[in-house]
Amino acid sequence: MILVPGAAPNRAALPPDARGWQFLGTASLATAAQAGAVVSWSGAFEQLWFEVYISGYSGTAVARLMPSSSTTFATAATTFVTSAVNYSVASGAPGAVTTTGASNGTTGVNGWNTGAAAIVGARYHWFHVKNRASDRKLMCAEGFNTGANAISVLSAPQPDVLSGLWNNTTDSIQAVQLWSSQLFTGNATGANISAGSYILAYGRNLD
Repeated sequence: MILVPGAAPNRAALPPDARGWQFLGTASLATAAQAGAVVSWSGAFEQLWFEVYISGYSGTAVARLMPSSSTTFATAATTFVTSAVNYSVASGAPGAVTTTGASNGTTGVNGWNTGAAAIVGARYHWFHVKNRASDRKLMCAEGFNTGANAISVLSAPQPDVLSGLWNNTTDSIQAVQLWSSQLFTGNATGANISAGSYILAYGRNLD
């Protein structure tokens, strides 16, 4: 293959069935908000990968990654469930680990929680999503949170492990946003998500 300078296709020219991961977009909060940082794309991708950073909150809250088949987000939906485990690691004490777990069970909420409990600190996660339109959307994620400490404070990160599903067998995910909840369960709005929080989105099809 001969590469001609300037002739390589840009991202917008790549079709949805192009092989390998494609960058789908990024969005961030310029100011604190209860919801935002919407990323949307055209074309259906069977696998999605998101980098999600929550820089903090104006109060105690738990952010959710809220997917949708369009840029209209159903904030009253009850078709998402998440199971989450947060590990609390004591400073300088080998083996001193406690866990906090939570699950929506069959209750369902309006997006995937980023942790088992509301905090004021930061969260940093990677979400991997099975996104075939005719299947339930399955999510696995991992990352960490800073608990009661701001990201600027030097403190041990607390690991998070998440799994979830969206009970939708009709649509593929083509947009995501951040949404702040007051609690792990229910759809009560939470404190504002701090400025600088962002989503990076990538997609690919099964080769």
